[in-house]
Amino acid sequence: AFWINTALEDNNFIDLDGSAYITSTAGTITPTGFISPTIYVNGKEDSSFSTGSWQHLVIKTDTAITAADLDLGRIEGVGSFTGQMDEVKIWNYALTAEQIRMEYNQARLRFGE
Repeated sequence: AFWINTALEDNNFIDLDGSAYITSTAGTITPTGFISPTIYVNGKEDSSFSTGSWQHLVIKTDTAITAADLDLGRIEGVGSFTGQMDEVKIWNYALTAEQIRMEYNQARLRFGE
C-alpha cells in the first residue's frame, strides 16, 4: 500500500525484487510478477488513478514475494518515479477489502481531508 501524488499517468512506483514491480501506463496500475493481483485505488477495487492529487494504491496478492531488493521510486533498468510518494506499507499477509478501506480512510483523516 502507498500514497502517490503525480502529474504523470506513466510511472514506476516500487520494485520488490527485480521481477515483481508496480508501474502505471495511461493511468492504469500494472503489478508485474504478482499472481492474480487485486488492485485498489482510494479504497475501492479499481486499477485506474487520477493525476494531480493524492491517491491511495493497494496491490493485494497471495503471491509470496520477498522484498529482497526493494527499490522505492524506481524500477531498475526501466525508470524512476516522478511525483511524491508517502506511507509505503508491506504486509506479510493479504489484507481483506475491509482492512484496505480502513487503511484508506484512516490515512485520509491524517491528511485532514
